[in-house]
Amino acid sequence: MASLVVEAILEEAWSANLEAAAVVARVKDEIDEQAYQRITRVVNTAAVAPADNTVLKCHTLRLLGKKISGALAIEVRQRARLLGVIAWFPDDLYAPVSWHASWELLYMTLGLRLRNEAYRQYFQRFIAERDRIAFNTALNALLNQGKSVLPLELDGRCFAVEGEVFAALRAAQLDKMLDDARVLAVPTEDVDIADRRARLQGYLDLGLSVAGLAALFVPVLGQAMLALTVEQLASEVYEGYQDWQLGDRNAALGHLFNVAETVAVTAVTAAGAAALGKLARRVAHVDDLVPVSLADGRLRLCAGDLQGYRFDGVELEAGQTMLEGGRSLRRLHDAVYQVGGGDDSAWHIAHPSRPGAYSPVLEHNGAGGWMHEFEQPQRWQDTACMVRRLASRTAAVSDEVAAFALQVTGYDADQLRRLLLENAPPPARLLDAIERWQLHNEFPALRGEAFEEVFNERQVNPQAADQLLMRDFPSLSHRCAREIVEQANSIELESLSDAGRVPLSLAERARWAVRDSRIDRACAGLHQPAAVNADTEKLAVGTVDALADCEVVARLIGLAPVGQGFRPPVRLFDGRLGYPLSGRLSGTRQALRRSLNHVFPLMSAEQLELYLRGLAQRGNDPWDHVSQLLRAKASLKQALQTWRSAPGLGVVRRLRRIRVARQIVSGWRRMSPGEVAGDFHLTIVGERVGDLPSLPDNVPFDHITHLTLRDMQLTTLDAGFLGRFNKVRNLDLRDNQLTRLPAGIEQLTELRSLRLGGNQIVLSSADNLRLSQLIGLRRLELNGNPVGLLPPLAAFPLLRRLSLRNTGLGALPADLARHGNLELLDLRDNQIRTLPEALSVVPLRLLQGLELHDNPLSDETLQRLQLARAAAGTPEHRRLVHTTPSPSAATPWLVGFTSTQRELRLANWNRLYQEAGASDLFRFIADLRDTREYHSQPRDLRARVWHILEACEQHAEVRTRLFEQASRPRSCSDELLLTLSELEVGAMVARASTAGGSFQTEQALVRLGRSLFRLDKVNVIAARHIAEHLSDDPVEVYLTYRVKLADSLDLPAQPAYLSFEGFSGVGREHLDAARREVLGEETPQALAQALADRSFWQAYLREQQAERFTRMDEPFQQRLDAVYEQSKTLSDAEHLQQTEQIVTERQVAERQLLLALSQEALQRQGV
Repeated sequence: MASLVVEAILEEAWSANLEAAAVVARVKDEIDEQAYQRITRVVNTAAVAPADNTVLKCHTLRLLGKKISGALAIEVRQRARLLGVIAWFPDDLYAPVSWHASWELLYMTLGLRLRNEAYRQYFQRFIAERDRIAFNTALNALLNQGKSVLPLELDGRCFAVEGEVFAALRAAQLDKMLDDARVLAVPTEDVDIADRRARLQGYLDLGLSVAGLAALFVPVLGQAMLALTVEQLASEVYEGYQDWQLGDRNAALGHLFNVAETVAVTAVTAAGAAALGKLARRVAHVDDLVPVSLADGRLRLCAGDLQGYRFDGVELEAGQTMLEGGRSLRRLHDAVYQVGGGDDSAWHIAHPSRPGAYSPVLEHNGAGGWMHEFEQPQRWQDTACMVRRLASRTAAVSDEVAAFALQVTGYDADQLRRLLLENAPPPARLLDAIERWQLHNEFPALRGEAFEEVFNERQVNPQAADQLLMRDFPSLSHRCAREIVEQANSIELESLSDAGRVPLSLAERARWAVRDSRIDRACAGLHQPAAVNADTEKLAVGTVDALADCEVVARLIGLAPVGQGFRPPVRLFDGRLGYPLSGRLSGTRQALRRSLNHVFPLMSAEQLELYLRGLAQRGNDPWDHVSQLLRAKASLKQALQTWRSAPGLGVVRRLRRIRVARQIVSGWRRMSPGEVAGDFHLTIVGERVGDLPSLPDNVPFDHITHLTLRDMQLTTLDAGFLGRFNKVRNLDLRDNQLTRLPAGIEQLTELRSLRLGGNQIVLSSADNLRLSQLIGLRRLELNGNPVGLLPPLAAFPLLRRLSLRNTGLGALPADLARHGNLELLDLRDNQIRTLPEALSVVPLRLLQGLELHDNPLSDETLQRLQLARAAAGTPEHRRLVHTTPSPSAATPWLVGFTSTQRELRLANWNRLYQEAGASDLFRFIADLRDTREYHSQPRDLRARVWHILEACEQHAEVRTRLFEQASRPRSCSDELLLTLSELEVGAMVARASTAGGSFQTEQALVRLGRSLFRLDKVNVIAARHIAEHLSDDPVEVYLTYRVKLADSLDLPAQPAYLSFEGFSGVGREHLDAARREVLGEETPQALAQALADRSFWQAYLREQQAERFTRMDEPFQQRLDAVYEQSKTLSDAEHLQQTEQIVTERQVAERQLLLALSQEALQRQGV
């Protein structure tokens, strides 16, 4: 019985070896699909009969008259005609499995291979010991005669295998092993000592090692060689296979064979459905593997838990390091690992026993938080564990302390995941909460100022910039001040250090930090008796409501809103930006989808499907693509590591480069989406880093559509950086120190908008030639540059907006009359005195959009311009000279306030006036004094202006938007009021989004949505009026409808009066009809649809009703998973059609949910 078991094991080993060799050969494309199918028939006698009626016959070989043991040849015939021969020589140096069109070609191939010395050594395993000397003597004789390039004449013969092929191979193996042992052991009854010596001498003469020969036949070593082929197969797919537990190794190998079998069967037969059942039995260990790209570019799957990399037997605390035997050991969150790298190279984890093993990249956040490349925090659920992973200071906190800190600060799992995903340090606010808990726990009797003194002593020592911030905000903790300063850009730091002034952006963050800290301390007293303070006592009465809403807490403890309730969008490493990350990704059992999600962590399941669909449509192999992405990621990080570690940078510039490097990596990983689906932005502002890095050739940024590198003091821009963004549509390089057109810009053929204002560029003829290649440009801005030679307008047939403000021009472009598509030519603040005589030939559209404000135009020129515009049907009521702004211009706007109010408002005015880019805003305000509204309703206009100024001072996003709007050309005083109105609408959206509790926020947003619905309808009516009455002034038409209908329709933020109402052509009958039309169209269904289209409303619903969106999405995700599972049996067209159908249905369902939720909100609000 025992012998039968051994025989069965050996036969199974031969079968598994052949199957494994065939899989490897097919993967490497060394045999075609037909050959692979035929080998499968030999291995699996139950395989489906082929459609081509081929007959397979297995043979053994003889060469030079000697038997070749352990090799196999499969003859393929069809109706007695020889189609070819499949040869299997295990572990062959060239190709273990190969196809030959005839027996003669097989022997010729072997004849060529045996001319190689290494191959002759390998081939010894197939020769019996008693035949070895004779075989090698004959082989050497052949080598010594004839031409070295011709195949050896091996006298090849083949003999059919009788019976079961693997039983024959097993029998031949055992016979050879026993016979070889008998020959080498030299029993006295078989041969005398002289024969033994002769044999050994023959080995030496042939250059054969007896020790090496022993490995070819000793039974234990022979079985190891059988296992070697299986391990080689696994190593072709899996990295670290040797480290895994036996069960995981067997499961992974079984999974590999299942996949290969399924692919094989479904490729040529109709039995695919049955085979899919086998593949569907997924292997958990394989599902959890992650792809890695080896140094040679090959892709492997690796166990992400790094069990095999752990260094046992060493006890270290979290974050602690030690040197042992020349190795650097570090305790990470879960175990001790051997680490290497740092400085100019990336940190990595080394395998303790396999020097050639893959070395996972290791990253740290500068606060003691480490993470290796296989970790995916977007899938984590344990919030306490996530807190511990943030820093060495939090590594030992208990679940209780972590839960306390999260509850009082309001941080949730999504925010923690985002912090970990971006490898960011823990927020100062969270660390403060933990430290306060620990201090209260240690000294429960310590209260008030005494507690704060001890608390501050335990914090970091404030630096000079921190102290300036704390001077203006004394309640700011040292740690929060340090965090704000560390996240400040170069411009903000210069304001702190050089001027000793806290810029508005930092002041805004400091105000929120102080407010948040006070709320945290109030809430802490509800959980820890020692932390009770006066705010906690006020809060106790409204505990239930307070715990539900942070803004309720603020009101209960008497905290006034910061500014107008706007929270800054700048992320103080608190994870707020970006949509919430889900703790689980549906369909993570697909290694391919997880691989992409590892590179692009913010992609939703639907976005991943769309990405995969795009690969399929382009004909890209998805795994090849993943391999390219992993190599690109590694190349990018190494290039940025070298750039940020360059010698001589200094501490400050090095920190700036670290921040910029993170932004570049985030941009490449698609973590900065724009407002429009499919748009991705990379925005770097105010970071003075010197030169930008050269990005590797294999790292494309072709998904980036908007690239902003503003106010960075760049003097040059390397083509190796800019050239990577070859699909960018909007390029913003304003406010740098460029003197020439950036190198490589002509390669950005997708450019639609190019903004180069605020540089020192002087264009040459060569520059203009390069610019002329950007034929798709719609917008070109060169404001504030001494441009020199203007580019010919004819080179830009699609150009709509050309801005040449303050460029020193003395005349209009020469070929202006030939450019009929130009809508705006901004020539403000130049030295133009005269205009061409033939103004009448200038296109009407351009004549309307020709902006000449603040040029020294002569009286005669002004008169001709007015006549030309009048002839074109455009009445000239433009203001061509603006008021020069100055700090003292605040005085008229301070009328009617108390002395205290005037002092506060003047301080606000002066702080805002000092901000970069503020001059146009204050010119805008100065111009408002010439409007009718200022003279007829000064109090109302002053209130509106101060409302905007306060929002602008308190909120960076509003400030940026207002500065941009104020810098645009304005034709008349009424356009000033239109600009002011539009800005007020934007401010209302921001304010409504922070209205207080959830019901109050919903109420404010619904009311605003209804007002905007009405405003949109009014605008549609105004546009229709303009189209029907071409002679009417468009601006006046819009304003007339909006101003006259503002009260009756509750339109948001409209001026009270018009300056040029007579130019609008809008009468009472038009207004009455418009009011009836708007109210008639305002049905609950129409309001719900309008709300569902608003981005601010969608964001509110997704946050408030996240669970319902998840439930809605789950069935579609399951269907997408099912399609993915069947992808191997579907054609590309079928897979695409099914995926598109599901995605379309999901979009419909999402729209229906948005509408349903909008209708529910309208019902709750009684609308």
